[in-house]
Amino acid sequence: MAGMNRGLGRGLSELLNASQQASVAQGRDGNFGQDLIKRSLAAKHGTNPEDESFELPQDPSVRLQEIKAHIGDVEQELTDSMAGAHAKFMILDSAQGRLTISFHSLAELEAILQRFGIKI
Repeated sequence: MAGMNRGLGRGLSELLNASQQASVAQGRDGNFGQDLIKRSLAAKHGTNPEDESFELPQDPSVRLQEIKAHIGDVEQELTDSMAGAHAKFMILDSAQGRLTISFHSLAELEAILQRFGIKI
């Protein structure tokens, strides 16, 4: 059990770091959320996120709509795949690039982390 908790902690830390990096990228070059989306798409297709080429539109308003649509798709997939579980994640503050995750069990958290390609 201790090993599982350490693994979940490490996985959550990786996801939060990716979220923070996305936030920093937003201020620097407008690539808000790109790392999280690349991880998610790579996990969906079973590829390495480093090898996944994913370009977001240059127009910030289009880019934000695309990010929100993609996160909504992933949220729906999670909801569908967990058969009634209440795990949710969403952009809290699109200007700051904050991501919040709520979950009701360790299994839900594990599923969320794995969806982003983070192995625990």
